[in-house]
Amino acid sequence: MFCREQAAQLRGIQRQCEKLGNLAIVGNGTAAHARDFQETHGKELRSLVDTKRETYRALGFRRGFRYTFGAPSIVRGTQTVARGFVQGPTKGDAFQQGGTLVLAEGGRPVFFQRSRFAGDHPRIEEVLAALRLAAGAI
Repeated sequence: MFCREQAAQLRGIQRQCEKLGNLAIVGNGTAAHARDFQETHGKELRSLVDTKRETYRALGFRRGFRYTFGAPSIVRGTQTVARGFVQGPTKGDAFQQGGTLVLAEGGRPVFFQRSRFAGDHPRIEEVLAALRLAAGAI
C-alpha cells in the first residue's frame, strides 16, 4: 500500500518532473512484478527493478521485519488506508525498505532519504523542490 501511495503522489508531479529531468521508481521483485506495477499503479512513471537488491544494499537501505511491521509502520499504515490505499499481494521482498534519491547532472546527490520504516516517505513537496534544485531551476 505504501508503494501505491508513493506512486500516486509521484504521478501527481509527473508533468513537472518531465520538465526537470528523469524520474524512475525502483522495485525489488522480478521484471514481471515491475511490469505489473507499471500497468496497475505506475502508469506513466518509469518503473525499474533491481532483482538482486544491489542498489538497496549500496545505498544502505534498511531491511527487516521490525522495519516492516514495527509500531511506526502500523501507525503509517492506518493513515495510508484512511487515504484509500490498501495492501494488495506482496511482490518482491516485503522486508526491504527503500528511500528517495535525487541526483543532479553528473550524479551529484541533492536529496537522499532512507526510509526508517515501511511508509516513511518524504513529503512530495520536498521531492519536487529537490528535483528543481537538481535541474538548476532554483
